[in-house]
Amino acid sequence: MDMFSEYSQLMHAVEELRTHNEYQKGVELLIGHESIFIQRKYELLFNQLINLMLDENHESALNVHERIVDEGMCTVIDWGLFDPLRDDSRFKAVVEKSHLIRQSLQANASQKLEVYLPENYDSRKQYPLFVALHGDTNDLAAFQCKWPADYTTRQGYITLYIQSSQVICTNGYGWVPDFAITNAQIAEAVAHVKQSHSIDDDNVILGGFSGGAIAAIEVALSKSVHVRGVIGLCPSIKPPALTQAAIEQCKQDNTKFVIFAGEKDGADCVELEIAEQLKQAKVACTSHVNLGIGHAYPVDFEGQLHDAINWVNLR
Repeated sequence: MDMFSEYSQLMHAVEELRTHNEYQKGVELLIGHESIFIQRKYELLFNQLINLMLDENHESALNVHERIVDEGMCTVIDWGLFDPLRDDSRFKAVVEKSHLIRQSLQANASQKLEVYLPENYDSRKQYPLFVALHGDTNDLAAFQCKWPADYTTRQGYITLYIQSSQVICTNGYGWVPDFAITNAQIAEAVAHVKQSHSIDDDNVILGGFSGGAIAAIEVALSKSVHVRGVIGLCPSIKPPALTQAAIEQCKQDNTKFVIFAGEKDGADCVELEIAEQLKQAKVACTSHVNLGIGHAYPVDFEGQLHDAINWVNLR
């Protein structure tokens, strides 16, 4: 078994095995690294859960669920992936314990911001702003392994990372549970950075993965933040602000959208439905399906992000 010194390398290997339906090998790899990435115990266990459910090994999945809450961690329980377990008394007990742990974590949770500057930043100049939003169940550390700041700072963007205050699980936060909080926190974070840095108000791009992509679309449509464009990777549900009135306003404002989907990301590709809804309304929108992957980052994500930013900036 290969051993990895970097958490990002391990997760890349697990995702590659998952792409080829080698779920048990992925579980074994994760178990083998529990003593190495002690601070990422929950993530290692949760990814074991995903693989076990995909492999329809429900008994082992219940064992891992119980281990998570018995060790004082709260976990994701509302994903459709876990529907086969819903009626099991053991799973119901996990749900109750996880809820209590989450309440405790939420009481002490707060929003977190990190700002990265382009090389040779000059406070006398105005810079475009890229706002990067993590996926639900991520924190900033996990997100930045996949979406590093230099992907956008190298293109001249001040890059703002926002970690939601909404607890999803241990070490994981999200945007989808409450969109009112999401809109308010992202607007507040952007305003804070505009006060402390020289930002071009007409060149703000929101980007994100999964729940972060959904949040980016929501904020752009609701006009909580004035943006030039949105780059969304795997926005797998439609946000509440996706209304005809909001879409029409985006058309008038020439707000641009780039939507990425994974070929294997479920039978009903919501990402492409969102893109089609925008395109039918004549909103500037382009979409791309990454072949051979599901709800995941493509291997050439940096290049795809670079091209998407350039497309958004075409006027």
